[in-house]
Amino acid sequence: MKRTMGLILLSLLALSVAGCGGTTTGSSSPSSSAPPSTAAPAPEGWSHQEAGSRANLRGVAFLDGSLGWTVGEGGVILHTTDAGASWATQPSGTTVSLCAAAFTNADSGWVVGDVGTILHTTDAGATWTIRPSGTSRGLWSASFLDGDNGLIVGDTGGIFTSDGGTSWTERPGPFNLRSVVAVESDHAWTVGIHGYIAAITDGGATWNVQESGTERLLQGVDFADAEHGVAVGEKGTLLSTSDGGATWTAQSAGISLNDVACAGPDQWWVVGDEGVILRHD
Repeated sequence: MKRTMGLILLSLLALSVAGCGGTTTGSSSPSSSAPPSTAAPAPEGWSHQEAGSRANLRGVAFLDGSLGWTVGEGGVILHTTDAGASWATQPSGTTVSLCAAAFTNADSGWVVGDVGTILHTTDAGATWTIRPSGTSRGLWSASFLDGDNGLIVGDTGGIFTSDGGTSWTERPGPFNLRSVVAVESDHAWTVGIHGYIAAITDGGATWNVQESGTERLLQGVDFADAEHGVAVGEKGTLLSTSDGGATWTAQSAGISLNDVACAGPDQWWVVGDEGVILRHD
């Protein structure tokens, strides 16, 4: 679950998060067959979960240790109520690539994607309603403080709502980042191109670049608390830290990874290309 706090949320309004891990847009429909037999062995400490789809999965969100959603190319939305042991397809009503999901409670959630797509649900994803974004740009990452206040970032900047998505205010930004996550009231991390990781403190006043040990594109990051985090990226890049990012330990999943979500220090999910879902606990 991506957690956002007020000071960090406001400080990130100027960010631009470019790309959600793929180039497929439009009406292509991925196969809904079983996961690929070509999936590489899971890294040590991780196990594969069966998505029931070979779609490239771009975003993942877990509300707790049981309830989760993952989204991807072709308008795919998958939902689990048993910690990923099984996944069910939810009708999104669109075929554009979906890039991120964010839930504020078990019923209310948001999904964003290409060409300014915003979807909203009030019934845990049984039905999704298209909401106007005011932009045709790609939207790559979503964070909501509560049911009213949210930030969605994408090509060249972000859009902010304070009325539950009834209206959105556009905010341009100069940075080429991919994902942001905040923990506590004044501590966040962001990742992006060339292995970029930065810890953000003091409500966004201080940005400390951390040594990731890779030059590869990092596409997703999540933290369980101020010490334990995971970042993922292209070519199977899987990084973990237990000291707030002072050091990062590298593993490889053998296939590009696009997002990560946690439900606690020992419960993590990662999604990637070709329907890959990895779980660590």
